[in-house]
Amino acid sequence: MRVLFRCDGGPDLGMGHLVRCSALALALVRQGATLTFVTTSGEPALSFLARQGGEVIAANGIRAGSEQDVAWTRDQAVGAGGLVVDHYAWSGDALARLATSTDAAIVIIDDLATRDLSAARLILNQNLLEAGGAYAELDPDRLLLGPGYALLRPDFAAPKTRRASAATPWRVLITMGGADKLGGTEWALRGLSAVKEEVEITVILGGANRRRATIEALTGTYPRPLRIRVGLNASEMAAEMDRADLAVSAAGSTVWELCRLGLPVAAVMTADNQRFAAGTLEHLGAGKSLGRLSDTPPEVVAETVNRWLDAPEVLSRMSRRGRDAVDGRGAERVARRIIETRR
Repeated sequence: MRVLFRCDGGPDLGMGHLVRCSALALALVRQGATLTFVTTSGEPALSFLARQGGEVIAANGIRAGSEQDVAWTRDQAVGAGGLVVDHYAWSGDALARLATSTDAAIVIIDDLATRDLSAARLILNQNLLEAGGAYAELDPDRLLLGPGYALLRPDFAAPKTRRASAATPWRVLITMGGADKLGGTEWALRGLSAVKEEVEITVILGGANRRRATIEALTGTYPRPLRIRVGLNASEMAAEMDRADLAVSAAGSTVWELCRLGLPVAAVMTADNQRFAAGTLEHLGAGKSLGRLSDTPPEVVAETVNRWLDAPEVLSRMSRRGRDAVDGRGAERVARRIIETRR
């Protein structure tokens, strides 16, 4: 079975759509599928997709979700059994037009629950625990909801036992996504500079981050030990998470990787599509939502981390709850459901 992915990413869109599609793609390959990635993005998206082991078809000058995009995607999907769309620019009307012109089973990866997605065979929202909004009238059997379906790469499957002692220095990880166009990394660093306990900080910068040089220049003047890692692959990212005690993160798909590896997460919303993930994270007791980046002063980071480090048992409880909520098999479950649509 061939499965086609329609997804974009880069400095403006971020890399999260591509990363989670790659996790699902790997799970599909393990179940015998072949892959095609269809994108209107340039670099670094093209290089990232080329490393995923499938065919990559790119087109410049096509507006995402437009009539031209629908026709182009339809043409690429000839002979495909599944068609995964992970793109907010695709409206319900665009998806309906695509559904009437292809035999492929359409699968939507969504975070918003605001569009009419009735044309899809399956709808995945790993951030939402129960149906609501635009999903309310849909057949529940078509809905794959919650972090049990989180699309994690295999590198994040096996958590280690996290320390429960108050030994210092505490190791804090900052990860704000592949692009971080709002400056969440600098915001987190300002907040963490006021933490009372002794901490070591590691910053993960994505390959699409345009302020890399500015952030790297902080290593000589920042008041805490500071490591900066750039452009990590999944294995390297998992290793950095493994060595940390807690994380300050954008509230995107990364929060589920952090949960699986047992890291308590102070999550900040850097985009509207992260609202459900932040709320679900806090509801599960695996971390805290700090609110929207634009509305939250960096002092809130220090206040949150100070409270946590004063109570290591709270960190241990959040760690357990995160691991309980995310078992690392979400991509496998979604892949199996996609394959089953053609049987």
